[in-house]
Amino acid sequence: MNYLIRCRIIDVTGSKVIEGIDRVTPEVSKPFIGKCGFAEREGSRIKIILDDGAIFFGEDCWWEPIDC
Repeated sequence: MNYLIRCRIIDVTGSKVIEGIDRVTPEVSKPFIGKCGFAEREGSRIKIILDDGAIFFGEDCWWEPIDC
């Protein structure tokens, strides 16, 4: 995947990684579900800067690339 890309914070609660292991949406990202921004590579991490100025790293939230 090439970065800088548009992205959206998503809720994964209730979906499964594999049978018996559920994904969990981190509490810190729950207020931002549905918000959009940009994901960019910063070293070995993915930095997400939302349109409202909030900043996350890829390990702090679940996100998906979007077309705009």
